[in-house]
Amino acid sequence: MRQYLRLVISITVLAGLAGGAALRATGNYADDNSGADEVWSTKKIMVKLYVGKPSLMSAVQKDIHTPEPDWKTDEKNLAEVIRLMGLMTKQRPPRGNQEAWDKLVEDYVQNAKVAQQNIKEHKLQPARASLEKVLSICEDCHDNHGVK
Repeated sequence: MRQYLRLVISITVLAGLAGGAALRATGNYADDNSGADEVWSTKKIMVKLYVGKPSLMSAVQKDIHTPEPDWKTDEKNLAEVIRLMGLMTKQRPPRGNQEAWDKLVEDYVQNAKVAQQNIKEHKLQPARASLEKVLSICEDCHDNHGVK
């Protein structure tokens, strides 16, 4: 009886390990699992950044227009915006050329870094202005490369 119990436990443990390894290998382990070879679809990035009230950019935009912004949260949210937008260079534009796409992504990231620095230094008006520059790049990108 004892040997049978050991066998059942061993099989259960091995099955669990194999299932976990298979799940991780298929990429379903964690959608937000960061890594150097991480790739998100353009749509997934845009949804995370811009769709709905919980989106990162809407949260920063709303907060930065309050009299007393939550500087730490805004800085953290912009760090994630910068990280996700950096992944956009791994994507092909739906239309237009790759070089122009990469330039717009780089401009977006650089302006987001300026906004993040202004937020880090608690400079309210410069932070608002730099966020407006970030958002102006969206229109250019959509006009030249994406869905209108």
